[in-house]
Amino acid sequence: MKLLYDYWYIACQSKQLKAAPLARCLLNTHLVLFRGPDGTPGALEDRCAHRNLALSRGVCTDRGLQCCYHGWTYDVTGRCVLIPADSMESPEENIRIRAFEVREKQGFLWVYMGAGRPRTEPLDFPLYAAHRVRHWVMERVFEGDALQCAENFLDVPHTIFVHKKLFRNESRQQLQFEVTGGRDFVQAEFFDEQPFDTFLGRLLIPRNERMVHTDRFQLPCTTRVDYYFSEQRRFVVMSQCTPISENRTRVFTYMVFRFDPIPRIIQWIYEPLSNRILDQDVEIIGRQSADMARFGGPDFRFQRADAIVKEIYQLAAGKYRPGKARRGAIWI
Repeated sequence: MKLLYDYWYIACQSKQLKAAPLARCLLNTHLVLFRGPDGTPGALEDRCAHRNLALSRGVCTDRGLQCCYHGWTYDVTGRCVLIPADSMESPEENIRIRAFEVREKQGFLWVYMGAGRPRTEPLDFPLYAAHRVRHWVMERVFEGDALQCAENFLDVPHTIFVHKKLFRNESRQQLQFEVTGGRDFVQAEFFDEQPFDTFLGRLLIPRNERMVHTDRFQLPCTTRVDYYFSEQRRFVVMSQCTPISENRTRVFTYMVFRFDPIPRIIQWIYEPLSNRILDQDVEIIGRQSADMARFGGPDFRFQRADAIVKEIYQLAAGKYRPGKARRGAIWI
């Protein structure tokens, strides 16, 4: 897939960046994440300007990020602030390495991978500080590209086969949907969906309440699945897919729900099941990638029951043209 650089991507969770620097690869770019003396996060190209050792091998000091080879030290802007072997206290201003814009919000560190100044801010995660909600984060590395992951997360029919007995079982109900989109998103709303005849469905979906199910893809590669029953009962699954390379992706999945009056019990059951479901997706995407590689890459056929999958690929390629709503149906 074509990598999209002029966007924000999650590099890590805030809790993962402590006293030591952290190496991450985003969009084929090796970065080092670290905190400055005041706790401010920084993201630099992961190589010292001196002899090119990875700065992620170094340590954080009261001056900044120190290389393990000769002690050259950098601040969060990428400026070299100390060369121990040089008598000059302040090194030349032009000794710099590339620094990336960083935002820390809602428990994540976002990095802007574009060359210029960002024109937008990172996305907000829904219901993050809402009353009486519970949430957790799952992180996985997929052996597949970011669009494979996004398609999988928004694909209804595969849940019958990959997540059988956990999420959905085949019921042969017809499910109507409507696809709409805009400059940077596409979404499908499903109508008159019946409760899932599985343990998870019986646990989470009230029998006598209308279910509003919406699937949304937003550039560069974020998916959001909403199941809404009432203000007291709803859950959202939002996944941000960060390409490591063209064929490898780190996914951060944010799960949030409100389920009065027993949210703690529901989380105790739902969290391990959702991790199992995500592991099944990791496995199927890995198999898909290996099987496609045997034939030199993908050769997909898009079909009406794919809902928004074709639009996802068009949007990522810059070929999607929003128009009037499109209706369709799938059997599940």
